[in-house]
Amino acid sequence: MFLILLGITLVMFGIPMVLLNFNRGDDNKVVQNDFGLWGANMFLNQYKLILGEFDLDNFAGNPQAAMCYGTFILATFIT
Repeated sequence: MFLILLGITLVMFGIPMVLLNFNRGDDNKVVQNDFGLWGANMFLNQYKLILGEFDLDNFAGNPQAAMCYGTFILATFIT
């Protein structure tokens, strides 16, 4: 049951981060393209967030910066 809730939480916060990634160049991606598949990249990004390794450098300087920080803060506290 716990793993189901964890998976739902990862998807719930991962999809908005992937959507915020669409209009960005390769040098300032919110979710890094490690695997080439958006779903795998989303899970890896959220898993790293759970472990405490997060990359905030690419959040600022874009019109969606407030949404990136808000999603990050909610994901940090809830997961």
